[in-house]
Amino acid sequence: MNTLSYADTVTAVIAALDGGVTPILEGPPGTGKTSLGRDVGRRWHGGTPTFQLIASNCDATDFAGFPYVDPKSGQFRRALLPEIQACIDTPGLLILDEYKSTPLNVRAALMNVLLERRVQGKPFHAGSGVLGCTNPPEMCPSGTETTAAEGNRVITISYLPTIEELISYFDNLGPGDSVLRTEARDFAATLQVETRLITFDPPREAIDAGAPFASPRAWELALRAFSAHGGKLDAVGYALLSGVLGENVALSYIGIRRHRADLPTPAEVLAAPAQARMPKERDKQIAALGVISRVADKDVWASWIYAERMEGEISGPAARTLLHRKDLPGSSHRAAGIKAQMALMARVRMSLDG
Repeated sequence: MNTLSYADTVTAVIAALDGGVTPILEGPPGTGKTSLGRDVGRRWHGGTPTFQLIASNCDATDFAGFPYVDPKSGQFRRALLPEIQACIDTPGLLILDEYKSTPLNVRAALMNVLLERRVQGKPFHAGSGVLGCTNPPEMCPSGTETTAAEGNRVITISYLPTIEELISYFDNLGPGDSVLRTEARDFAATLQVETRLITFDPPREAIDAGAPFASPRAWELALRAFSAHGGKLDAVGYALLSGVLGENVALSYIGIRRHRADLPTPAEVLAAPAQARMPKERDKQIAALGVISRVADKDVWASWIYAERMEGEISGPAARTLLHRKDLPGSSHRAAGIKAQMALMARVRMSLDG
């Protein structure tokens, strides 16, 4: 099965919904499938409300309707879940999470919702759709394969975000002036070189034991907690990182950050980017990517001057970190920064051509 990036998956899901076919989005845990579904809702038909159900937590009556006797008429009726009723009454996108972890007896009751967009003879609104989200069966112990009846009536879309998409996501995480934005951008700059910090295929023992692993979602949770702690590399900071990423990845990231002791501070780079200390060792230059990112939040031209002094493979990620940063007015380094930018970009192009 062909695996699509985030951007291509959004396009494919919308195309399936426009064609009246239910898409099943399949990808590793923690890669943002539900968030992608909400993004689809924002774009589909100019904006469609999304409603989420954890399908694995539902039972058959949740999809068939809970039976009750109407006290006024005395008639037998079935009460529908609010999320389903909303998609019947008005346009909406129903997201069914953990679809393949749903017990088979519940899947039978779910068939009309999933395949026909209909419950108890009531059709969904013409502007409504259904999106199933699931981990691959091998990545969820209770997971089951798509049944034959489903397989010919749905479109399964294999999804995995690219490293570039993740870097862009973390580069824009959090409010612009927040500690979270600073920490996330620091991580995004580091991720350009240390891609091993992200885990797409969790170890089997982590799946079976429910142990933490460094998925994109785990990194977002870790950075939110870590930034709320002020980004401090103390025992609490380590506990926050390791508690969601696992010990090995947390130690690797803290090790990179601790190399900052041998680097200039952002204030020193801002004051004298052409004279501030520049390490020669690769691991310390990786740590310097975070310094460059932090300086760019204050003065992108000072960052270009400092980054141009980098050597070898790290200069390319340094340039990519800075390319989309804003030029804030009032920089005393602007003229020299433009020259440094041109020199660094020329060097990067030569390395790509060569």
